[in-house]
Amino acid sequence: MPRRSPLSRLLPALAALALLAGAALAQGGQDLQASLRYGREALEAGRHAEAQRHFLFALARSPEPARVLELLLANAQEDGDARILWAHDLYAEAADANGRLRAKAGLKDLLPPEDPYPARIASARAKAVRELLRLRGQRGRAKDVGSLLAVQWLEDLARQLAAPSPALRQSVAGEATPEIEVGRRVWQVVVQELQRIVRAALGNGDSVTAVRAARILRGLAAQAGFKDLEGPRPSPASPPPLARSASSSWRR
Repeated sequence: MPRRSPLSRLLPALAALALLAGAALAQGGQDLQASLRYGREALEAGRHAEAQRHFLFALARSPEPARVLELLLANAQEDGDARILWAHDLYAEAADANGRLRAKAGLKDLLPPEDPYPARIASARAKAVRELLRLRGQRGRAKDVGSLLAVQWLEDLARQLAAPSPALRQSVAGEATPEIEVGRRVWQVVVQELQRIVRAALGNGDSVTAVRAARILRGLAAQAGFKDLEGPRPSPASPPPLARSASSSWRR
């Protein structure tokens, strides 16, 4: 009798897991719809605390948070602080990349008219993100190390400011890069400076600093020899000379 392969033995288990996952998703969808229905019923009956519990349950599971935030805002009309809180969250979630909220019919009446700050903060956040991306574009054309680090800092700050807003997150993702690449010249400058530190430290009798710099060189040499490096190598011939330099510095 032919032996079954390990993969064929796993297929029934994988199929069972897929069925369980599908059932869990279906159950989650049913729970979401039920919580929205119970929440609306409690809201219509004036049971605001109960409605909030149902809507918060739905908010944690809904693929459309803005729709649930509108319900939470409607439920908080008699609570000034909660009304402002949900207005801020709704602007952050539903405003476009310019910080504007395209309010549907009846939604403007739910927003707190005495507090203009949800709209102002959303607009200011969008302007700040646009300015950071503009500066990033200017500095990104330079090739020096300082500009590369500035670009990384500008992108990180833009991502943090855009985090509450899906529209802004998408705009940042479209313009920012996940990583920066350092050219060969920068690599050589770093290695040469470490070698200089080793020589100077040894000349001054500072063995601690010399050892620290030599260990950094050894680490760079080991990394340069990795076979699975991401991005371009600093130099096609850099690993062997760097390894020799690191070994020499370490022996000294």
